[in-house]
Amino acid sequence: MNDNLTNKFKTLTIGTRVTAAQKKLYKETAEGLGMGFSEYLAEILQMYYDCYKTYGKPTPLETALEEENRSLKLELKNTKRNQQNDYECTQIFMKDRDKMSSELEMQKSITAIQKVQIEEQTQTIADQIQTIEALQAELLKKNKSFSFF
Repeated sequence: MNDNLTNKFKTLTIGTRVTAAQKKLYKETAEGLGMGFSEYLAEILQMYYDCYKTYGKPTPLETALEEENRSLKLELKNTKRNQQNDYECTQIFMKDRDKMSSELEMQKSITAIQKVQIEEQTQTIADQIQTIEALQAELLKKNKSFSFF
């Protein structure tokens, strides 16, 4: 049984340089957790023994969040571009509307002028018809008075 304990727990001596303040902090932390200083340091080593190869590399969650962030930035950029395009289209439509409105006003003015001209021409035609009728009546009277029979 003693052999089992020997195989289970081996003594490992590790030397490192730390400041007095760091050593005090580590000891206080170990005592706060109810552990001995050596046991605390052994647990720290056990927790982080395989982390050195991934140290400084992003975790899968960080990578996923970064990708989502990139995607959202791209979507925002596209949305801003679409808003700009919508604004430009709106400006074009407004200019076209204003142009069409002024053309419509011009067409209304032209139509009003044409209406007045048509009324004047209609009046002139009516006057000419009356003149022709009067001349025909006068000619008919002259023809009757010039009759050979």
